[in-house]
Amino acid sequence: MIGSLSVSSKALLAFAAERGIKPVGTPPVELFDAVEPIYAADSTQITFCRFDDERGRCWLEASNAGAIFILPHLAEEAQAYRDALYLPCEIPRFELLRFIERFWKEPPWYPPTGRNPDVHESARLDGDVRVGPFSTIGPDVEIGAGTVIGSGAHITHSSIGRDCQIGSNSIIGGPGFGYEDDDETKEVVEFPHIGRVRIGDRVRIGASSTVDRAALGETVVEDDCKVDSGVHVGHNVKLCKRCKITAHAMLGGSVVIGSDTWVGPTASIRDWRIIGCNALIGIGAVVTKDVPDNATVVGNPARPIKRTTFRYR
Repeated sequence: MIGSLSVSSKALLAFAAERGIKPVGTPPVELFDAVEPIYAADSTQITFCRFDDERGRCWLEASNAGAIFILPHLAEEAQAYRDALYLPCEIPRFELLRFIERFWKEPPWYPPTGRNPDVHESARLDGDVRVGPFSTIGPDVEIGAGTVIGSGAHITHSSIGRDCQIGSNSIIGGPGFGYEDDDETKEVVEFPHIGRVRIGDRVRIGASSTVDRAALGETVVEDDCKVDSGVHVGHNVKLCKRCKITAHAMLGGSVVIGSDTWVGPTASIRDWRIIGCNALIGIGAVVTKDVPDNATVVGNPARPIKRTTFRYR
């Protein structure tokens, strides 16, 4: 990963005091070295928990993070799960945003260099990768053998597997859409996206589609997924194997799409929804709730209907 973090526990506690946060617990390490999602963080890493429902409690109980920005009423409860430094605050995501702004270091990159296509010196492209004209391959990129990149594509902070097709004018690894309001200054502050995109083998991403870089962790497109043209895949989305996402669909942040699921044209799926395996999301559906395995949903808001025996009837 391009970018780095090295923050002592003393510096973290000083930051908390500056922000008016009264920590609960003790730092388990002297030096923190990364920011990761709560479900992936270990004792040397910092994270946040934005939810106080059952999902949030399950994450807190299972997390191995060394320091967690957390809602105030969960701090004492969380101490029962494990020893960590808890940082109670009204908007944990906003306080983590300020922390990242202060301590995360990402080297500057100023494309283009005048080369055509423009491939960053740190990018690693295996044999037989073809890159179309006017494309930009930035830092922190790996591309597997046999993959074809269309003209005008922009790829950064991503790993792409073998035998993939990336359509013309697609953007892979650009920052996602994430903002917080600062109640004191009335600023609208962008959440720094410091994660990556991981794309498996034999994946197709259509022309003019976007796959956003994760805020923390990874945005994942697993093997054999097929994404049509003009599709938006938000930050931290996970597409499981063999998904088909058709034209102009919109997948909000942290959506999970199960294996073998079909998402119809112009469908919209709100953030944090979980779509089961072998599901079918109808044309123009607006999905606001989780969808179970093998279900078919249509409409706005999307609701289940009986599936026909043949998809194309």
